[in-house]
Formats: sequence, C-alpha cells, structure tokens
Amino acid sequence: MNLGGIILFVKDMKSVIAFYRDVIGLVPDEEQPFPEHRFFRFNTSAGTLCLHSASKPNGGRQKLVFQVESVSAVHQRLKSKGKRLRKLENNDGRAIFDIRDPEGNRLQFAGNYSDNLINPNSNSGGTAIDLGGIILFVKDMKSVIAFYRDVIGLVPDEEQPFPEHRFFRFNTRACKLCLHSASKPNEGRQKLGFQVESVSTVHQRIRSKGKRLRKLENNDGIAIFDIRDPEGNRIQFGGNY
Repeated sequence: MNLGGIILFVKDMKSVIAFYRDVIGLVPDEEQPFPEHRFFRFNTSAGTLCLHSASKPNGGRQKLVFQVESVSAVHQRLKSKGKRLRKLENNDGRAIFDIRDPEGNRLQFAGNYSDNLINPNSNSGGTAIDLGGIILFVKDMKSVIAFYRDVIGLVPDEEQPFPEHRFFRFNTRACKLCLHSASKPNEGRQKLGFQVESVSTVHQRIRSKGKRLRKLENNDGIAIFDIRDPEGNRIQFGGNY
C-alpha cells in the first residue's frame, strides 16, 4: 500500500495553484482530468498533491490518498474489521472509496478493482522535491495509531524518533504518514512534508519570491523549516542543509 498523495480543499484555486507551482516549485501533472478551476494536480516522484475547489478554505478537510493494488481486497478487509462501507462499484476495472479515521480525517483508497486478494502491507529550483509525507495532529494517539496499524494495515517505521505518545511514524513505499500528539484533533492542522536535497537552496529560492522566513539553522548537516500556503495549510521542508 502506497500513500499516493493528498487532496487539499481550497477556495482560491488560482492563487494556491500559483503558490505551489511558482513558489514551491512543484511540477503540474501533464494530464489534468478536470478543468483547472475545479481540480488541479501536481506530480512528485513520491506522490500527488491535488487541489480541489471548495466554498471555504481547507478547514481540516484534507484527504489521505492511498494507491493500492486491489481496491476490492482492501474494501473486504476493512469490512471484516467491522467498518461500515458503501457498496464498491467496479468502473471499467477501477474503483475508489473513502472512510474516516477515529478523529474524522478522511482517507481515500484508489486503484484497480481486482477481485484477487493481496497483502495490503506489501507494500524546483536546482533541487528535487518529493512529497515525503503528511503529519496529522491527533488527540487520542493510542486509538489513531491502532486504526492506521490494525485497520488500514500500515507498517510502523522501524525507527521512531520520539516516544510513541508524542509522535508516531508509519512507512509506505512512497512516503510517510506521521501522527503528532495535540490537545485537539486535527482541525486542519495537517502539514505537507517535502524531502529535498538541499534545504538551504529551497530556503533561499522561496525568500527570493518575497516570502518572509526565519533564519535557517544548520543542525549537524540537517535543516528544517515551515511556511504556509495562501490558505493557511502548513508545509515543512526537511533534508540536508
């Protein structure tokens, strides 16, 4: 199972598209399935960032998108875990369905319909940018960790940098899903995590676009900094200084 991308619901499509394209440096997908004012897709080598037109800014309505080999197999397994799901439709060999985690964050599974059961766990400005993961801020760490591990079937990262009650990381073949302890559920405070080859290069390039950023610190060759997009969604850049 791959964390294939994230969908952000935005009000001002024009300004947010320009931000991710011209400031962040993401490359628009060559194939855009819908008119630009309704839906716009950026490709990275790890996953897809999609912008979806909405009457209000994101407001916590982000969506984790998992690409799977057999949607019907995942659908059946989640039903066996006691989850109530709508009937799955086979659309010319493709399928898609949504569920919510214990704190209301939306998840989407997409891919080939396929009746063959699989193991779901088998699964830019001079510097390349990958969609490296997303951070969800959750209140009940224990139940949300259990949901993504036992129900969704994600594999915990072998290296956990912090105590489990504070921060927990799952690995997929494409990127990471991270859970961060918070006093309240997510409420839109997700964070897009971009892994870059040179953080200082990206930092300088974004400053050259007129964005005000804190001074970048070199921590033993590693660096990290955050910014926000035009509608308040948080973005983090991390990697080698």
